[in-house]
Amino acid sequence: MSLQVETISGYTDNMADFENLLNDFISSHSIIYPIDYKSVSPQNDAPQIIALITYETSNEQWQDIFNQIKDYDYNQLLTAVLKLSNMNLSIDTIGDIVTRYTDPTESVTSDLAKLHDIQIELDKDLDKEG
Repeated sequence: MSLQVETISGYTDNMADFENLLNDFISSHSIIYPIDYKSVSPQNDAPQIIALITYETSNEQWQDIFNQIKDYDYNQLLTAVLKLSNMNLSIDTIGDIVTRYTDPTESVTSDLAKLHDIQIELDKDLDKEG
């Protein structure tokens, strides 16, 4: 199994629909981290609420990446892969970066440094978990 991140959104003036979507997703996936909720300022509409959900998946492409990194510091690489997945990079690009990290003939210090400099909202939550 490997990890993916899903975003579910709804409006605060219709929480029942949002909760139904969230509960349907939770009941059909293996959720492994606490769900992170964000709110979005209204723009001529009701405030929007967003749930970021990290869950396990058997997606084969992701599994290939995680198989490559299983002998390395899991938390550090998990953080890096989650950051990459949130940057909307392709599976191939993420795989290339992870492969460079796990290949002893490649210097990956700069790749990892770049990953840790990426500032996304998920960072704070992962740091609390780690």
